Amino acid sequence: MQSIDSLRKLNAKLLIEIAKLKKKNAKIPKLKEKFLKFAEIKAENIRLKQIIEENTRHNTENAKLKSRIRELKARLALLEQSLVVKGMVLPLDQI
Repeated sequence: MQSIDSLRKLNAKLLIEIAKLKKKNAKIPKLKEKFLKFAEIKAENIRLKQIIEENTRHNTENAKLKSRIRELKARLALLEQSLVVKGMVLPLDQI
């Protein structure tokens, strides 16, 4: 059977271990909070990446449309020149 001194030593060791575990357990809520914030940030990043992809698609479509507008303006200018050359100056709303 263990002596009182050895039991006191064991008790002291166990109290130290309990204190360490309490300290670790105190960190758990903080870690959970950090994890939740991280998850929120990750979800926001995914949403922002989707917005960036959508904006890229819109920018591509806008560039195509602007190119088409330039092409149509050039064709209109050629048509207007052709009408002027033939002496058929007409208001644009009649073309």
